[in-house]
Amino acid sequence: MKKWMVLIMAFMSVVMSTGFPFNMSVLYVEWLDEFKKSNSETALVQSICTGIFSLGGSINGIIVTKFGPCRCGIAGGIVAAAGLAISYFATSIYFLVLSVGIVTGFGLSLSFISASTSVGLYFDGKQRLMALALVSTGGGFKGLTRTDAVSIYFYMNVMSTVFRFVTGLLKQIPHVSVIAIPVFCALLGASSMGLFPLVGSSYIANLLVAFMYGCGRGGMFAVLGISIVKLAGPENYSVALGISMTFSGILNAVAGPVSGVFQLIFKIDF
Repeated sequence: MKKWMVLIMAFMSVVMSTGFPFNMSVLYVEWLDEFKKSNSETALVQSICTGIFSLGGSINGIIVTKFGPCRCGIAGGIVAAAGLAISYFATSIYFLVLSVGIVTGFGLSLSFISASTSVGLYFDGKQRLMALALVSTGGGFKGLTRTDAVSIYFYMNVMSTVFRFVTGLLKQIPHVSVIAIPVFCALLGASSMGLFPLVGSSYIANLLVAFMYGCGRGGMFAVLGISIVKLAGPENYSVALGISMTFSGILNAVAGPVSGVFQLIFKIDF
């Protein structure tokens, strides 16, 4: 019974840890109106928060390994809550960069790694693989908000969330390699990104490609923890997950500028 309670709490922790930093844009207009800063300065809050969430992974992985996921999960929640609480007294956008971007971002990163690690401690064998896949679906719920302007994005997130669970089921099939699944999902996601510029303005075509991308993206997230357990072992899971998050943060940070350079060099019109 205890391990299933851990699974439920880990799922909720992942929902909160990934949901807030990646959906902070709903506050963007309010911050613009309140602090009267430029778009780039206002966007720093979310950029710093998501950056700290990913780049802090290596440090937090070591911390979780040393002190355990239970203590670190509680500490991460307290730090994240403290960052949000002091934001009430914000007098400038740079106050929010510090309180939300750095303090809350670090706390959420610590909570995320603690939640993922705790599942690995209470489950083993095929149950561990399924539990990690289930917890990863919590990350998909962060995008389940809908307006008419983002309906394609909404449906892509739905497909991403569903496919995170599907990949856990695929691993239950005999002779299916845990490493082959992320390779397939990566190829699926990369292929869909290549198709986006080619489908034009057709809503149906864009929706189908978004479904394809959602499957690849969801599958990658779901098998990330499973692959790390397979490659690094359960005892090194926290550190390995943290290193993975750090590299992901670095790549996310450079992807935008690199894409901009390619757009200028090759005159790509998106």
